[in-house]
Amino acid sequence: MQLLRRVPVVEARVFPNPFEVGKGGFVSFAGIQLRSTVKIFSVDGTSIWTGREEWQGALSREVRWSGQNDAGFAVSGGTYIYTITGVDGMILQKGKLTVVH
Repeated sequence: MQLLRRVPVVEARVFPNPFEVGKGGFVSFAGIQLRSTVKIFSVDGTSIWTGREEWQGALSREVRWSGQNDAGFAVSGGTYIYTITGVDGMILQKGKLTVVH
């Protein structure tokens, strides 16, 4: 029986962090796997926003977040948790993101 070894994943670049909402910018999750999902949660575990990587030409392998929740409202300042999940459902990366106003 042949054993398969999981190939290491290059860590995504998440910037800027901290992120200032309301300045017309966005947080970039760059260098992620194709068809990955980015989820942002409050520190109590409430889902705030979900984005998916899809083929976008020059922007492929990147998801951008404008600082709004899934309902389209700007989030409050504070600390948030993000996860990047591969197409197979495995969490590839997680971390903290600070939002300021």
